[in-house]
Amino acid sequence: MNVSTLADGEEPSPIEQSVRSRVLGNASLVLLAIGFAALIVMAIAVTVLTERNREAFDLAATTRKQLSDIARAVELLENAETGQRGFLLTERESYLEPYNDATAQIPGQLDAIVAETSTLPIAGAAADFRATGTAKLAELSSALDLYKSDGRGAATEEVLTDRGKGLMDQARRDAKTMNAFLDKELAVRLDHARKTGEILAAAQLGSTVLVLAVSILTGLGLYRNVTALRQAQAALAETNSNLEDIVASRTQALSQANDEIQKFAYIVSHDLRAPLVNIMGFTTELEAAAKTVGRYVDHRIKASDSDVPREVVEAIGEDVPEAFEFIKTSTSKMDRLISAILRLSREGRRVLAPETLQMRALLETIADTLKHRTDAMDAQIVVQPLPNIVADRLAVEQIFGNILDNAVKYLSPERPGVITVRGTARGALAVYEIEDNGRGIAENDLERVFELFRRAGRQNTQGEGIGLAYVRQLIYRLGGTIALKSTLGQGTTFTLSLPMNGAKSKSEVA
Repeated sequence: MNVSTLADGEEPSPIEQSVRSRVLGNASLVLLAIGFAALIVMAIAVTVLTERNREAFDLAATTRKQLSDIARAVELLENAETGQRGFLLTERESYLEPYNDATAQIPGQLDAIVAETSTLPIAGAAADFRATGTAKLAELSSALDLYKSDGRGAATEEVLTDRGKGLMDQARRDAKTMNAFLDKELAVRLDHARKTGEILAAAQLGSTVLVLAVSILTGLGLYRNVTALRQAQAALAETNSNLEDIVASRTQALSQANDEIQKFAYIVSHDLRAPLVNIMGFTTELEAAAKTVGRYVDHRIKASDSDVPREVVEAIGEDVPEAFEFIKTSTSKMDRLISAILRLSREGRRVLAPETLQMRALLETIADTLKHRTDAMDAQIVVQPLPNIVADRLAVEQIFGNILDNAVKYLSPERPGVITVRGTARGALAVYEIEDNGRGIAENDLERVFELFRRAGRQNTQGEGIGLAYVRQLIYRLGGTIALKSTLGQGTTFTLSLPMNGAKSKSEVA
């Protein structure tokens, strides 16, 4: 119902009065709700900033402790050396007290430093520092053993070789390297803590101002009169008159967005597919050439004066065909992914196409594409019997392919890698577990691994940090869930729950 503008001196009708009262009341409620929503958002922001500020100071405190532990380790090595030298010079047992005290603490101190810096770029320097410190302890002990067996003269000659001085100098250099990195790290973390504190103070001040603003605006809203209604009516009339312009503007923006998608498809098709086609073409040519060489080798083997080495026969007959098969499988998979990207970029969305999937065969195929890497790492992927599901094949391949690729990538070099895929049907859901005995993930990184462009642990493997984020998105699109449990240094288990029958859950993949 439209409320007409009143002429001067004209009284509003009861209907108009009711409409105006309702509009003003609704406006006041909306204003109050917005104010309280803003307060809630601000309170959450203050809480988050407080937690980040605490984390920043905790990180700074951790770095200070690492610096302190390194300084303490150097001090203990110097005390041990001083005590040993003092004893050899004076032959007084009292000088061995600081030596014995220091040598009892040094191994634990060195181990603590290595553990504290295991995830930092200075982990190698820490390991060198521990090795040097251990060697220094052995050198000090060796001189004392010579004193006991051959007397002070022999022990003094051992000291004068300067081997101990060289070890001590190396330990100081290792400590200096670690200290230089940690000093910079501490400065960065303190600066981050300072900035977070400043933002927190600003947020708290903003909260106070917001409370006052909400109070004032709420009071003003209660006293607004017909003028506000007339302004709203005028704005509505103007909006209606400009509706065609707004629609045209939105249509133009949508057209521009579609144009950008088409440009993206063009770039993908020319910059990615062209090299892939070259790879596939040259692979075919190389495979044909390898077959020609194979026929020649077979001919030479049958000759009476055959001198073909056994390793050449094995390479031509087994290794090369297997390598070509891996290449063709991988390029085919990449071709499917590029095709999917092209479809998504051209259409803007893709409707899932559920089909019955033989899950064990699908997982074994994925495992075969990773076999050259698992063989090189003395690892294996074990696929147990799995429940079949009705789902989109490409989405499922991408989900399990990403998880298995990560599992292989982060296997521990300290033991033979074993990745086990198992599953069971639980009502309307199929639950799959992918368990490995790899490096594991720290507890505070368990949720972080699903964040876009975020990676956990040591960054010594290639990757962009988008795989698991994409996996979770695909699982949600399929109507499933994903959970993760892990123990650092022992391994990780991903648990995926997917609908057994996804035929009725067609949705869009963005």
